[in-house]
Amino acid sequence: MPSHEVVPCIWLDDQAEQAAAFYLKAFGDGRVLGTSHYPESRDNPSGRPRGSVLTVDLELQGRRFTLLNGGPIFKPNPSVSFFAHVATPAAADLLYGALAEGGVPLMPIGSYPWSERYGWIADRFGVSWPKDPTDLIAVPLPRDRECDPRDGWRSRRSWGLSRRSSSGRTWVTSGSRGG
Repeated sequence: MPSHEVVPCIWLDDQAEQAAAFYLKAFGDGRVLGTSHYPESRDNPSGRPRGSVLTVDLELQGRRFTLLNGGPIFKPNPSVSFFAHVATPAAADLLYGALAEGGVPLMPIGSYPWSERYGWIADRFGVSWPKDPTDLIAVPLPRDRECDPRDGWRSRRSWGLSRRSSSGRTWVTSGSRGG
């Protein structure tokens, strides 16, 4: 079976170069892998000028991303998020602060039932980044309980992910929305 790499592509209006610089500064561990340009010889569907930057490929924390200057047709939204797992609560605070510059907090960084230090931010480009200093572990949820960060506990049969806090307690982070 052939090996394939899945690379997220983030559609932006015309800020791929600015977003790359922002993410490299925020994460501190990354590099630009390459930049492509729209053809000089013809117009393009995005309406961007001929020869302008089409994509910026970068690596953040060992993961590849492509930033696309695709025009104003589509915008990032929180339905797709990039989880940033960090080693310590201090690292969560630092990354949250860096990504918050010009962004919108979706869940302010703080203590939640599933994490001692969790935060979720939509950065200045609309890209959504949840942050947490703990590792995910897969475990079954109680058969009739689920936690949704937006509206708390409710009864549902589901499976999900949990987090183990430093005190050894396990908290539910998400579950099936099905009945």
